[in-house]
Amino acid sequence: MSKKKLAILRTDASVELGNGHIIRCLALADALASGDWLCLFAVGPKTLTVFPAIQDTDHSVLLVECDEEEEPGFIQKSIEQPCALLVVDHYQRDARFEAACRTWAGGIAVIDDLSDRRHECDVLLDQNQLRAEEVYRSLIPSEAIVLAGPDYAMLRQQFFSLKYEALKKFNQADQVKNIFVSFGSTDLQNFSSVALQVISEISSSITIDVSIGSRAPNLKSLQSLGCELSNDVKIHVDHADMVGLMMKADIAVGAAGLTAWERCCIGLPSIAVITAENQQHLAIELRNHGAATVIEGQSSDTRGALLSAAKSLIKEPKKRINMSVRAGLLCDGLGAGRVAQAITSIVTPNVNNVCLRPAGIKDADIMYEWQSSPGMRQYFRNPEIPTWQKHVSWLSEKLNDPGCIFSIILYNQKPAGLVRLDLADSSEKIHFEVSLLVSHDKKRLGIGKAALLCARQMAPNSIFHAEISPDNKASDALFKSLGYLPENDQYRTSFPKQ
Repeated sequence: MSKKKLAILRTDASVELGNGHIIRCLALADALASGDWLCLFAVGPKTLTVFPAIQDTDHSVLLVECDEEEEPGFIQKSIEQPCALLVVDHYQRDARFEAACRTWAGGIAVIDDLSDRRHECDVLLDQNQLRAEEVYRSLIPSEAIVLAGPDYAMLRQQFFSLKYEALKKFNQADQVKNIFVSFGSTDLQNFSSVALQVISEISSSITIDVSIGSRAPNLKSLQSLGCELSNDVKIHVDHADMVGLMMKADIAVGAAGLTAWERCCIGLPSIAVITAENQQHLAIELRNHGAATVIEGQSSDTRGALLSAAKSLIKEPKKRINMSVRAGLLCDGLGAGRVAQAITSIVTPNVNNVCLRPAGIKDADIMYEWQSSPGMRQYFRNPEIPTWQKHVSWLSEKLNDPGCIFSIILYNQKPAGLVRLDLADSSEKIHFEVSLLVSHDKKRLGIGKAALLCARQMAPNSIFHAEISPDNKASDALFKSLGYLPENDQYRTSFPKQ
């Protein structure tokens, strides 16, 4: 077995920042570790105080207790094997720190959402804005790759695992009986209390679940308020099962931060409050896509705006259903796997040169070219080449189906084919039917096998089914080599790792 590559993640949590950076880096670390990476978190002392759970994960932790300018040397001396990847998710680090790490880091990926400083990196990720390529281009090296928008939002796997069950629930839009409130682990501005008062004013029969951290400065006053209200209020401190609280809710009120993408993934109708400047870009995407009702947290009448928005969402079931559908389409919850694949293919191109990116309507031309090439549709269910109009219509329908995970295969960062996962069943476990196409000029390079492994990495807990023509010996051999078991004469099935 080959030795795992070392990835170091330099990030932190604090009372001022909250836990968002750590949470998204943990999702990325889990995705990297599902491949051939060993992950080490390099964090400051405050992080262990604010988020001690970092020490209970499957990843190692290095405590960094030195001045910023000494950090690169300290980290280098503290590791026992070469660092193939450095991930920096930290507002207090910029190109100076990253350049100082170049001597020992094989590749550097930066996670940012401020676009206010230069970076020395190979990959720049901003999961909060689709315009990141344009915004960051002057701040990063010309050859650096930009990953932009919620397709790359790094969420924990349990959100995707419950996505389709949640979408069914929220599309029924029953009476609002429970509201989930979450303004981050510290909620410095005490928005949770404002939300409690607003909900109680609307109806005393609505139950409320509030998630907050034990280090929140307003925790005691929030708990006291919860006891005073006539509503059934539960304050969950350092609660580990966030997705469970969201699944219980009918709508949510919370900050326009990382948890906004979590709410979108499962289609939870929400009111997103902009509580910090770095949430502006995310809020724009939510508003533009109709995925949440967005209000300013720093306005003179935030309470009034929240009251109006909550009344509207509670009283209008059609609005909640529409919002749920749009939210689920905006963020599918598979971003961590995509980021892990993209980073791996960029920083270790000689070993891993295949990754998947989301398909879009802009790919219609090249898809049509692939599907129209001689012999490509020989084993398709429908071997007839569609008209251009039918092709575009079909593609648009697939891209607007939350049950379809449509990906372009990138080989050395160039399109080489496609992988499509179509939801077949979600009653107990999520089942997908897998479709694979590799461009004629890219066959026999191992691209199909690598792409199927990438699809498995994105959705590790799902069951995959592949329909294979008995005459398609090459395809049958490919799926068999990946452990797909025969189901009948035409189907092979892949199960999650135990």
